Amino acid sequence: DFSSLLDRLGARTRHAGGRFTAFIDPAPNNQTVWTAAGLTDLTLLDFDPAYCMNSEAEILFPEAPGVTQIEHVGIHIAIHGTVAYGVRVEAIGPRLADDISIDLLSRMLVDLQQDSSAILNDILTENQRRMINVAYRGDASTRPKYLVLFADKVEPMVPAKEYVDHGDNENELKQVLGEVW
Repeated sequence: DFSSLLDRLGARTRHAGGRFTAFIDPAPNNQTVWTAAGLTDLTLLDFDPAYCMNSEAEILFPEAPGVTQIEHVGIHIAIHGTVAYGVRVEAIGPRLADDISIDLLSRMLVDLQQDSSAILNDILTENQRRMINVAYRGDASTRPKYLVLFADKVEPMVPAKEYVDHGDNENELKQVLGEVW
């Protein structure tokens, strides 16, 4: 069904990518279509029909009043079903990349996990969405996701055992990593 995904994304055409939504038009014969906000603008970067596709998605989901969010997410989808997302965080709110608190980072990661699910839902074919629902017994939102974080530095710079202190350092890490041992 990887071939169907490539066809949906227009991989073999001159104008690959586009704006996608999981919304099904109830009146496809009308000359206009109305959708609620929440499209995914996808640019197909490259693909190999026997292995994978790489793309960049701009998330166009509505945000709370006063929140400006510019998210470009790299997406790698392998033919066997593995999906990997990549994001470079340059700023969160007024804080630049070299001064992002764990609190802000953890909120952004929760938002990114939700948005990445919505992106995948938008670009998959209906048949692929059905297969995911069958694989996860009707609860595709529970499929496992793993986060890998890279950072140039962590402050305070202390030995690892001091981050497992049953105090503030450990609580900060738990917001992003979950349980720490």
